[in-house]
Amino acid sequence: MAACAGLRLGVVRVLLVVAIVCGLRAAVVTAEESSLSSPIVCTCRCCYQGGCSPLTNVSWTVSSCNECSTKMCNDYISSQQVRADTARLFEGIQGEKPLNDTVVVQECEVIAVLEAATCTTKSCKRTSTIKAECYDRNAPLIKYSIISFVLLTIFAVILGIIKNYIPAFQSLNEKYFNY
Repeated sequence: MAACAGLRLGVVRVLLVVAIVCGLRAAVVTAEESSLSSPIVCTCRCCYQGGCSPLTNVSWTVSSCNECSTKMCNDYISSQQVRADTARLFEGIQGEKPLNDTVVVQECEVIAVLEAATCTTKSCKRTSTIKAECYDRNAPLIKYSIISFVLLTIFAVILGIIKNYIPAFQSLNEKYFNY
């Protein structure tokens, strides 16, 4: 009986070591992958009548937040592709046949494109505002909250595996986990 308990405890210890080694290896691989790409992302937000929303699929990786500027966002809004997409939308509205597929429209982006194309003088007042925002994906709060969650989960799983072998938990096991 004692040999069987010792064997089970040995198996649990081996599983514990394997789980720790696999967890550390995954953390090292993740750290290497995140160091290959820049952790700082510059995104664009469009504000219209007090409400701001991010422009979808408009982000760049930059080496520092100083490189993230509103000029990048304005250049995107003024680009030929965005203007062509907006023009295609109005052609579909004006045409006799309705558009044959679903078109996702961001109203602020459409207004910003129209204002960029029609409001070119300094005396012209725009109703939309384009802003650039910088996000550091390796910010301490983000990084440590994720690491804390992963470590807490690993601890809970390991405790769940070895709780039957800890004498202080025997009364709890009998009371709550007796299947």
